[in-house]
Amino acid sequence: MQGLRHMIGVALALLAPSVKASSCNNKGESLTVATTSGEVSGFINSTAPQVRQFLGIPYAEAPLNSLRFQPPQPKKDAGPINAASYPPACMQQISTAPTVYSTYMQQFLINGGQSEDCLYVNVYAPLHPTGANLPVFIYVPGGGFTTGGSNSLYKIPDQWIQRTQSHIVVIMNYRLNLFGFPNAEGAHQNVGLLDQRAVVEWTRDNIAAFGGNPEQMVLWGQSAGAASVGHYGYTYPNDLIVKGLISDSGAPSILSKTFGNFTSFSTLAGLVGCGGLDATGELECMQKVDAQTLESVSSNHTSIISFSPVADNVTAFSNTTDRLANGLVAKVPWIMGSNANEGAGFGTFNASGMSEAQFQIGLSAITCPVVKEIKAREQFGYSTYQYFYSGNFSNISPLPWIGATHSSELPLLFGTHYLYRGNSTEFEWETSYGMEALWLSFASNPETDPIDGQGVTWPKYRSNTSSMAQFAADDRWIQGRVLSILEMSQHTIGLSQNRVLAVYRPSSVSMAHPESCAIASWGQASSNVNQMAPSIAEFAPGLDVLNARADAKLSQAFDSAQHASYKYRDYLPVYDETTTFPATEPFEFSDRGHLADAAKPNLLDLKDPNVQVTKLTPRVGTEFRGVQLSQLTDTQKNELALLIAERGVVVFRDQDFKDIGVQKQKEFGEYFGRLHVHPVGAHVEGALEFHNIYLGPDNLYRAQLRSSKLSTTGYHSDVSYEHQPPGITILTLLAVPSTGGDTGWTSQVAAYERLSKPIKLLLEGLRAEHSGFPQADNARRDGKHVRREPVKSDHPIVRVHPVTGQKALFVNPGFTKKIIGLKDEESDAILQLLFKSQDVQVRVKWEEGTVALWDNRVTAHTAISDYDVYNEEEGLRHGFRITTLGEKPVGVDGLETTW
Repeated sequence: MQGLRHMIGVALALLAPSVKASSCNNKGESLTVATTSGEVSGFINSTAPQVRQFLGIPYAEAPLNSLRFQPPQPKKDAGPINAASYPPACMQQISTAPTVYSTYMQQFLINGGQSEDCLYVNVYAPLHPTGANLPVFIYVPGGGFTTGGSNSLYKIPDQWIQRTQSHIVVIMNYRLNLFGFPNAEGAHQNVGLLDQRAVVEWTRDNIAAFGGNPEQMVLWGQSAGAASVGHYGYTYPNDLIVKGLISDSGAPSILSKTFGNFTSFSTLAGLVGCGGLDATGELECMQKVDAQTLESVSSNHTSIISFSPVADNVTAFSNTTDRLANGLVAKVPWIMGSNANEGAGFGTFNASGMSEAQFQIGLSAITCPVVKEIKAREQFGYSTYQYFYSGNFSNISPLPWIGATHSSELPLLFGTHYLYRGNSTEFEWETSYGMEALWLSFASNPETDPIDGQGVTWPKYRSNTSSMAQFAADDRWIQGRVLSILEMSQHTIGLSQNRVLAVYRPSSVSMAHPESCAIASWGQASSNVNQMAPSIAEFAPGLDVLNARADAKLSQAFDSAQHASYKYRDYLPVYDETTTFPATEPFEFSDRGHLADAAKPNLLDLKDPNVQVTKLTPRVGTEFRGVQLSQLTDTQKNELALLIAERGVVVFRDQDFKDIGVQKQKEFGEYFGRLHVHPVGAHVEGALEFHNIYLGPDNLYRAQLRSSKLSTTGYHSDVSYEHQPPGITILTLLAVPSTGGDTGWTSQVAAYERLSKPIKLLLEGLRAEHSGFPQADNARRDGKHVRREPVKSDHPIVRVHPVTGQKALFVNPGFTKKIIGLKDEESDAILQLLFKSQDVQVRVKWEEGTVALWDNRVTAHTAISDYDVYNEEEGLRHGFRITTLGEKPVGVDGLETTW
């Protein structure tokens, strides 16, 4: 009956007389509103006679000429504004290739023209509000940061407000593609995101005049808009203005480019006559080129030209998990979710059904980042409400296999689902009313669980509980569910009352590791970004996910026949001879030790009599027995990070770690930081982050090396040439020699403390060069593939640990080549002195099931090559290490790394 009641209500509303401005007596009903932009005159139309509409209100000066590529400038009062027609959308980068949306669902696309003069908002407010100071939605449209705007037929809220009379919606335009995200060396970054902030500020300053409450606003976005909402929450944690956040099908971790690569802008500049100039000249020249010319050239050039948000760590951040851990995010409730069939609208499509490539794009670009953000928020104690939309309604998705695709929930939320392809079913009306009620309840008071007014309460997300709201599944508009990513992906479509017989189902191969949220063939699946859905086009090329190429050539570093029955054959070393990747861009890092209780009560105060904790030496090394790494809670992991920092190396015996599988091993490492990929070393097939440790008679390179040198023992810190060198390393051996093959660690803290005061003072002001060039040169000499060009870093010789504050020497003979500022003879003499400072040591004998974790910032380590590699009776030494990258080293008095 709800559908019938709605139709009757609409019919009655259409019979209502039109309202003139002169008949309105208060700000809740007025059609003339004073704003900081000028006096605005709105209108009422016959399709929503109880809704005041104010279209095309400028919130910033037109971003033309010298204001192009610059942050938005507040709009000055320009006198009366006739807000009776939709403004043009911002400049679009629209492909002529057909998509599911352009072919079947045009109502999701913009419905009007485009212009560079586009910084406008539309305000929708009730004519007869249910009360004063109404809650306000500020909506950020999607479009992949390349298309989209405030005039999209499915995303106009007048029908929703017509029914409730209890809220206000503000919908914005913001600059897109080149004009919003130029990534130019001479320009501000991410001005499109700054446009969004300007809208929030404008709404705060003006919404009361429309009957809204500036203290009761939420920021809501979908797809690129959802990612924007995420960036907003991390950018303004202490000045959020809004009281809650909503992200439909998008997460802040989705970034298309890394900061500092200005290639696209400079390439385009060269194509339009602005090449060969310095950064300032290039920018000024590009500000004078006709906007249509820029749009046409950038749209029709090759895919190497793309413009989207960059992680400048000012308006968008590369490592949101670290910011969560440090409280550098808005502490307000957040609704986040995704749809069951996100990928159906992406990429090249076949009218007969969804392809695996489309499925994978939806999983990797939307579903997985959303789930990861939700889980991270729960881990650090932030209020989050998760949903999963499963509706498959034929008047929205005209082909059954399209189902609950990207954006398909929006017509139900905006109340436009019945307008364009026939009336909606009773179930569709019920779902629409219920979702609208929950969104409105959240906007009214984000600090309490949303309710629908009919007995439904939506609880905060808690893992392993039925707290996820699944909408429009199994003929129920809402139900609490617990679904893994795999289960969510397998739900796909056909879950509402509109059933289908055949849909794409993920294969066991494609979903072997569903929680990893990564696809090896990403670049192939999205090779033509302009053929993707309008809300995702620019997400594809820059997800910054490092995966081996699907067609990568692999070479073995072992004898296959010799290891045919080896239990850990899948972990034997291979060399990827195809994949390449750029140098690691700067990223934010926060050590988990910051989150730990200094007493470590959860890790050390264990009542189990089988647990043994032993100090291996007074200054370095602690050993655990009876504690499984795979079963540690996050709180215990945080305390472990602190213990590793304090003791240098922590050894766990009798572990199941080597048998829990690559994915769980990887996730354990990722908890402590971003994983390093070795630029030249052997790795585990399918896991570039797993650096292989292998010494056997069939490893000819290592065997020859040992036979040609008197000693191969050398204390070092792994890949210290990185700009942000390793923090924690995790090493386990899968096969252990019958005797020998131990590993030794030395304390670099103790090495520093044993120096005389004058030498300490000298070293504390010096940097030393750490170089990866010799390693790369040796690899090329031996015929190995170098996956990344080598780098150098000038690190403080004495670095300060970010958690403990301890000072430690940070030099090693493997990678430290010279002391900056000293003559060669002086540098060599001091380095040799420091290299010999290895008295405070611990030596660990490997046993079955041993795992060692150490802090590269305060220790150096070496393998002990004391057994005969050719003697099969002494056995094979084989394992892998997972290395996390840490912070940029900081020395005494703030001395920083340079490069």
